[in-house]
Amino acid sequence: MAEGYARASGKPGVVLVTSRPGAKNVITAMQDTLSDGGSLVMFTGQVATSVIGSDAFQEADHIGISRSCTRWNVMIKDISELPRRINEAFKIATSGRPGPVLVDLPKDVTAGILKTPLPFSATTPDVNLGLLSNPLQMFEVPADTPPAHPPSRRSDKSSQKANHLCRAWHSLLFPRSPAPPPGNIPVTTTLYGLGSFDETNPLSMHGSAYANIAIQKADVIIALGGRFDDRVTCKVDTFAPAAKAVFTHMDDES
Repeated sequence: MAEGYARASGKPGVVLVTSRPGAKNVITAMQDTLSDGGSLVMFTGQVATSVIGSDAFQEADHIGISRSCTRWNVMIKDISELPRRINEAFKIATSGRPGPVLVDLPKDVTAGILKTPLPFSATTPDVNLGLLSNPLQMFEVPADTPPAHPPSRRSDKSSQKANHLCRAWHSLLFPRSPAPPPGNIPVTTTLYGLGSFDETNPLSMHGSAYANIAIQKADVIIALGGRFDDRVTCKVDTFAPAAKAVFTHMDDES
């Protein structure tokens, strides 16, 4: 649910789970979010610091398990670290190319009482996370063009790329004249790309034999926001052998 919220809203999704079984159940969501560039902040319960490493009830190495599927993870061992680490978690999850972070919370830390007041700077984020009140503002297009719904979780730099790309998409496929799209270019969409193009349009294809044939027989493929990974191409030397690829990726760090 938090992964879907982050994908749809452009804001970080937040998850709070128990130790071991709860933490292990969210590994798939973290890997998905890392691959797709979503922002997710995961708070996991943990056994008390005094029994870590003793195979206590529901103990698991959350930091080690999540290291390969998070941008950053940390175990908080003192309650005075809590405000600073939470601020760091949200900053890292939403800056640059967004990604998941994990904050591990031992039982004795969450049950502790902070007896010494912290300075204001330690409890207040030192940066504006830059989250839009309406994430779809970054994809504004002229009022007389059909609506598009591309992914909305983007930093400022990616937002500019996405806006230009969205306008180019509309100019190519939805000209202002009543004429059909120039060249009658067929459009195939991936599962995550569904909704970015009118699925009722005769030129739209997804998950069908003729969608694969259209790709294989193409002489030019304009790929917007997709990845030519092994699940797409299979044998590279036999994938769309006559095609020239025009590839546009929307991630800052790619």
